[in-house]
Amino acid sequence: TYYSTGFMNGLLAIYKKKDTSPVILKELFNKGLKVLSHRGATFCTSFTMDKELLYPGSSNRIARLITGSSSVANNTSHIASGNGNLLLFNGRLLNKAELCQELSAKTEQFSDSDIVLQLIKREGCHCFKRLKGFWSLIYLDSENKTIYGARDHFGCRPLYFCNNGEQFALASESRTLYTLFDDIRNINRRTVIDYLLWGNIGQQDQYFFNDIHSVEPSHFVKYEVDSDKLTIERYYTLPYNHSKESYNSNAGKQYSDKLNNMLTDSLQKNMQLFNGPLAIGVSGGMDSSSLLCLAKKLDPQRSLVAYTTTDTYDGGEAYWAEKVVRHTGVEWVKVLCRSEDVLEYLADVNRIHSAPVYNPSSFAQYRMM
Repeated sequence: TYYSTGFMNGLLAIYKKKDTSPVILKELFNKGLKVLSHRGATFCTSFTMDKELLYPGSSNRIARLITGSSSVANNTSHIASGNGNLLLFNGRLLNKAELCQELSAKTEQFSDSDIVLQLIKREGCHCFKRLKGFWSLIYLDSENKTIYGARDHFGCRPLYFCNNGEQFALASESRTLYTLFDDIRNINRRTVIDYLLWGNIGQQDQYFFNDIHSVEPSHFVKYEVDSDKLTIERYYTLPYNHSKESYNSNAGKQYSDKLNNMLTDSLQKNMQLFNGPLAIGVSGGMDSSSLLCLAKKLDPQRSLVAYTTTDTYDGGEAYWAEKVVRHTGVEWVKVLCRSEDVLEYLADVNRIHSAPVYNPSSFAQYRMM
């Protein structure tokens, strides 16, 4: 039996490997959803599917799988099902129109989850590399008794998993898994020492717990129920040119034009997803300045608001950001970020990150958001 309950911007799936009372399992699941509720408990749905996953090695015991899904526009737009299979999709596709054309489907009649489910049926996990945008997903293949979890190419949307003798679970936050299962709370001492000595946690995928892991960008996890087998695979690798070349001005122009075209195309597709004013964090550096100037060029009439963190001494990055703001003529909001504020807000920042932050920029971004 599948139970599904949706929360905006959150995913949760729990598979118990041993017999568990449906009542206890549903209580466990609701507890996990409560932990995720801060991501937006706006829409909610639940249902039961006909197909059931049999417990490995048994013909009469049922291992119940319960799942939670996000919803952005309505309570079904990011849930798709067919032939007893279920897809929970959190995010947005930037190339939906192209994929619809390929599938001979009308864009307005199909949600992102519908499109992804059709691609999975046709191509399996090979389709993940073609899903341009920001997303995470959970796919329940009841025909093959397999559970999948995947993240987009750059890891814009988070997804964590745990796998031990008691359960396999996926969630949008590591905090959810930590809260639900006592037996996965063993501390990764090496990571703690690295953090305390060097402020380093970025090189560890599991952060502070041995049994809680992040699904890495451009990766998916595959759990096979019958064999209790977990596989982690990479579905995309950025191609690199390792050949050494002398500088060529003509080639340089081609590369810069290509980069500009790709950036323009990506920004345009992102801007088309939403209506109304657009907020852009502007540090005055190359990246954010390029995005602001390009956004202004693509839609001169759209209301743009630049946000910049400043300090009480020299203004921090505000000196350079101001030049870009004046050039584009957009509204500018300066957010004061003082060193004395760190102690006041540090607990909140760590809670939101589900881990101690190791870079001052995390604090500045929190204040800006």
